[in-house]
Amino acid sequence: MSKRFLIGIGVACVIAVGGIFIVNGTTKDSMYTIARSNIAEARFFMKHAHTPTMCVQFYVGKRESNFARDGIATHPVNFAIVNVEVDPAFKNLTQITGTIRIANEQYEINLLQNPYNPLNFTNDIIKSLRRPATAADSVEVTFFLASNNHPVLQLHDAFKDGDISWSRALRIAVDTIGNRLKNQKFEVFVTIMHETAKDCHSFWYIQFVTEDGQTHFCVVAPDGSVIS
Repeated sequence: MSKRFLIGIGVACVIAVGGIFIVNGTTKDSMYTIARSNIAEARFFMKHAHTPTMCVQFYVGKRESNFARDGIATHPVNFAIVNVEVDPAFKNLTQITGTIRIANEQYEINLLQNPYNPLNFTNDIIKSLRRPATAADSVEVTFFLASNNHPVLQLHDAFKDGDISWSRALRIAVDTIGNRLKNQKFEVFVTIMHETAKDCHSFWYIQFVTEDGQTHFCVVAPDGSVIS
């Protein structure tokens, strides 16, 4: 066998292997593009605070206008939600009023009681904002729970500087389990799992819901490693 023939085989193998990587890479890129185009919900960031009597979350992102877990993403709209879980001692409240300061801008808030959970109060304040809220903004909330009970809470980032973004987490999820979604219509939910313990941790929780009702999920740590 000639040296020229062996070199020819080697070049052919390199081209073939390279072609496989290109095809796989294109497939993953295409799947990621499809996922980005079919967002049912994506939370860009979250800030939070916890006291013995309440847990507060402020998260910003986008979600489909007709929200439904049906595998079909509709036109996305922005949101900025304040969500509060209170202690049973406040079970007689029917709403919670207060203010939220985002950077140098202050807004009044009126949180409505969840009809399915009397200890949960929430509202979307996106229409009140004079500019989009960002992860770099400081956020402080004041609640008027009673005439002499006006707690003031400084909210903290769920993720630290250097942690991956929601879009990077989606990319990792697509690379990890995207093969399960080939030739299927699906919508994507990117939310945040958050532990309220003292040394709390947050994770990106990505769900893919297909049109035929299947759900596939991937949990991605702040450093980009896949939990499950």
